Amino acid sequence: MKKSLALLSLILICAGFCAAQVTQNYSGVSATTPVAMTTDGPKPGTTDSGASYTSTDYVATLPNQDTYFVTVAQYPFQVADEDLGRFVSSFAKGTNGTITQSNRRTLSGLPAEAATIELTTDGRTIRFFLLVAYRGNTCYALLFGTFLDAPGTDMNAAATFFSTASIQ
Repeated sequence: MKKSLALLSLILICAGFCAAQVTQNYSGVSATTPVAMTTDGPKPGTTDSGASYTSTDYVATLPNQDTYFVTVAQYPFQVADEDLGRFVSSFAKGTNGTITQSNRRTLSGLPAEAATIELTTDGRTIRFFLLVAYRGNTCYALLFGTFLDAPGTDMNAAATFFSTASIQ
């Protein structure tokens, strides 16, 4: 009986470290997530300045409500470095969130901006980690969101999501 419990404990520990990961390409963004993301296809949108664009959102939500997003948006104009900050600000404004941290990065050698955004909804605080990059007229956004009181949030999986992301 003790050997069976020890073996079961070892299997459970290994399962925690060997959790399934899915690496897929999402409209030119390769990313690894705990589960595959799905999409409803491209949708039209309008920028804050009134320009039309098309975006495709890929989403995966885990049982504890942790959520992974990849958005690929194509604009009728060349995206520029200053648009990265606009994208982050627009996301924060659209969610009624507060940008708590923001800094410049690169993603696959492309200019990028990383930001942390927090907001409260229904008495719960959610924290988003956002990474936005661009090439030409295309903007790539990776986002992970978690409620701060969510049980079982796997920050290692979130770190893997961002560290393995690449633009094809």
